[in-house]
Amino acid sequence: MSILEKIRQKDDRQKKIFSFVSALVLTLVILVGWLSLSNKSESNLVIEKQENKLSSVSPMQMIRDEFSKAFANFNQSVEIVSTTTEEINQ
Repeated sequence: MSILEKIRQKDDRQKKIFSFVSALVLTLVILVGWLSLSNKSESNLVIEKQENKLSSVSPMQMIRDEFSKAFANFNQSVEIVSTTTEEINQ
């Protein structure tokens, strides 16, 4: 006997329960698949945006930006040390 023949032999109440459970399981499978694919596509969009952002900046500009950040941090450190030294000497 096939599964369909077994289902046909059951009473109406059991058929309704079976159809409800089957529909629920199928809906959950579709929902889980959809959510897993949407998370991957969102992460791909984030990666693509980051790649586009990086590719729009030239290498020389990136080097200039990094050096200016380094010198700004160095100047800030020197200012902190000099004010601390002045406070200690007073």
